[in-house]
Amino acid sequence: MRIFSLVLVAVLIIAAIYGGYYFFVDKLTFQEITGSTHNSWLDIALSVVDFDTEVTRYDMFMLGRHADYYEKRLKEIDAISDSDKRYAETLDLTAELMQEPAVKKLTHQAFMFGGKGTLEIAKMII
Repeated sequence: MRIFSLVLVAVLIIAAIYGGYYFFVDKLTFQEITGSTHNSWLDIALSVVDFDTEVTRYDMFMLGRHADYYEKRLKEIDAISDSDKRYAETLDLTAELMQEPAVKKLTHQAFMFGGKGTLEIAKMII
């Protein structure tokens, strides 16, 4: 009985350590974040430029808590007909997105995308 208890405790400790690593430490690749595009040619192209994002599952979980708000903002911006106002709102949303740790890490790794890339990345994630 004592050995069973020790084995059970050891298994629980190992599972907790692995779960913590998986959720808080393991970094996602860009393709893991965006998922499948249902276009085989685009999936192949993305796999060629796939990179480690430094974003963890915890970061994505925290970003997901604000997903509804960002989706609503993206729809509002898309509905604006005045291009100057749409551009200004896009800049405001980009500034808000850059405050999110997951987006900061992602854009830091993909600096070549610039401001418009931040919105495209956000659209793929959300």
